[in-house]
Amino acid sequence: MSPQDVQELCLALLGDQKAAPDLEGAEAWQDDSRPFGLILTFTTGARLWVAITVAGVAGTPPGTDEGPTAPTAAAAEAAPLPHLYDQNGAIALQNAEEYLAAVLGSSDPQDGSASSASGSGIAKVYTYSGAGAGRSFGIGIVFRTGARAYLPFAHNCGPGQRPNVKPYEHLSNPIPGPRKN
Repeated sequence: MSPQDVQELCLALLGDQKAAPDLEGAEAWQDDSRPFGLILTFTTGARLWVAITVAGVAGTPPGTDEGPTAPTAAAAEAAPLPHLYDQNGAIALQNAEEYLAAVLGSSDPQDGSASSASGSGIAKVYTYSGAGAGRSFGIGIVFRTGARAYLPFAHNCGPGQRPNVKPYEHLSNPIPGPRKN
């Protein structure tokens, strides 16, 4: 599973308005320090930059294992999505993790992780905060091949704002909601 495979899968799943109604858009993110990632725009205008790193199966060169197949329509009709916004339209990073994990898979209420619908190649999706990763926020994906993808949240900003300059260290929590006049 290559980083590009993961990026394409995430763009397909998160860019589906029916599966992710609180996301206005999902686009590829690439810069000098990060060849693969995502920029997610929420319906409030808040944005979240997500990095993508992968680890292949032992003995399998990166990018050579079988990539995901296109998601099915049935995958979009999984369990209800978790609550994303607070009363002011702000997004707590833990809520963003849970929401994105639910979109990438179907919710598993016993342990807060998710396991995906068939077709995507995803065996399990988990949140960094739910896995006890300390102050880090993001999502982990385990594929049926044994490959893993790590999607840490790198930057974020509220509507009409610029993202933080130093990745990972200065994330706004919560991400501000729309400004009230």
